[in-house]
Amino acid sequence: MTAACATSTAPASSSASDLTDGAASALLRAAIRQMPMSGMRLRQMLLVASSIAKLADAPHITAAALAEAISYRPRPWGEEG
Repeated sequence: MTAACATSTAPASSSASDLTDGAASALLRAAIRQMPMSGMRLRQMLLVASSIAKLADAPHITAAALAEAISYRPRPWGEEG
């Protein structure tokens, strides 16, 4: 007999629709244009931004939270920044 776990620690899903303002949307568009990334990498970045926003008690992803998440993005070898 197996026991099922009643609680989930999986993060809530985040999407571009969770962005609060035009600045956050513009920042996301610029990041997508300038930094090649897969859809999975984009989703991970939005999940990090969502976590940062939640820690700041923001109901949605802010431009500041998104900028911080972008700064944590791994850089390709040889790229400084």
